[in-house]
Amino acid sequence: IKNDYEFTSQNLSCLQEMLDFLQNDLPDNIRFEVMKKIMLVAAMEQKENRNSFLPAEFMKTCRKLTSGEIVLLLKTYDISKNLEKWKSISEWNANQWLDFMSKESGLKYKQLVEIHEEGLIKRKLITPRGYNDKSGIILSEHFRLTDYGFELCEFISAYPESL
Repeated sequence: IKNDYEFTSQNLSCLQEMLDFLQNDLPDNIRFEVMKKIMLVAAMEQKENRNSFLPAEFMKTCRKLTSGEIVLLLKTYDISKNLEKWKSISEWNANQWLDFMSKESGLKYKQLVEIHEEGLIKRKLITPRGYNDKSGIILSEHFRLTDYGFELCEFISAYPESL
């Protein structure tokens, strides 16, 4: 982290978001770790430069997510990076996706995955359901992640685990 980073508006925005999160929300370990990673990746200026507003936007988005939504989002990102795992099924329906993700994410129950799916769709992090009866899913080039959801996950994953 460069010496003068602490005086940047990006750092002040991210720091304010973190302090508000710690003071006003009920941070658990999963949510805190994601917020910390975003803040430190921003400070290292690996993914975005110090003039970018995206790290603060990422923090605002993640602050609104539940732990279950974060688990589902990050598992969707992991799967999106493994083409063989999800492209082997030519057409997905919602029930298949819920069943698949309940096993892959460790959330265990399709109903729990569906609850968290709704939050991620609402925040435009994953693609919506397809068809009028919502029985299908819309795949993107990143499995079900929107471009914003994918970029957010890329940012989080840029955190060096050796820290």
